[in-house]
Amino acid sequence: MKITKETIRRMLRTFLQVAVGILASNLALLPWTADSAELKAAVTGMLATAIAAGIAAIMNMERDGDRGGAGMTLDAFVKKYLGTAIDADGAAGAQCVDLIKLYLKDCFEITPFSFGGSARMLYENYSQMPERFCKAFVRIANTPELVPQRGDICVWGSGVGCGHGHVAIATGEGDTHRFISWDMNWYGIEMHRQDHNYAAFLGVLRPIGAQPVPGATYFKRYTGSSTSIVDALEAIGAQSSLSYRRKIAAVNGIEKYVGLPTQNRKMLAKLKAGTLIRP
Repeated sequence: MKITKETIRRMLRTFLQVAVGILASNLALLPWTADSAELKAAVTGMLATAIAAGIAAIMNMERDGDRGGAGMTLDAFVKKYLGTAIDADGAAGAQCVDLIKLYLKDCFEITPFSFGGSARMLYENYSQMPERFCKAFVRIANTPELVPQRGDICVWGSGVGCGHGHVAIATGEGDTHRFISWDMNWYGIEMHRQDHNYAAFLGVLRPIGAQPVPGATYFKRYTGSSTSIVDALEAIGAQSSLSYRRKIAAVNGIEKYVGLPTQNRKMLAKLKAGTLIRP
């Protein structure tokens, strides 16, 4: 179990609920008319029972990822929603984008946001998406060597979905010819496993921290506290000129780079995560 503030809060709540329940249900059984020694022994025994029950309840709490809600694992997500038609945004019924919005919310704690009207825009307009999303995912273009990894958000272009494209979650199974993903609204509304080829495939949005882009080289990870991309690049011994940062932006999916604060923050976030690709 991963110990977080939320975990501690849930542990304390579980302990108190069980312990208080034990105490409340046994108060009437205490020998109130007995002498002080006997009453003390009974109270001590009841408290020990309550504490033991509370500890047991904590030890039997579900492991991280086995429950619903923010921060669940991909395994738990699939187990919960497989075979279900999900209308996460309450618009246009269950669509492929609903699956991804729920995936981002439950597994990455990213508040659902509009992709811009089409599924393909999550990839095509990556640099315009919310900063928290760009900090959590790196865009990787489709190449003859690319095979989607487990947990990747797979994105198709305008050649499918009546021009709107398509999105799904990679299972990690496949090769350079075909792969499998969890889909909605592709030969079935409910979330299901689906075999795909690479026709109209744009690429993937890969969770940062997953395996690196094949063939890419990366800048040394910046571990300082500066909020300036220029200072951060110089701190790791890299060039920091605007012209060079434009080259960096081009290979890292930061489009039309001119040095805007939002663009610099995205670049800095990747540098801190160790996922900023060298041009």
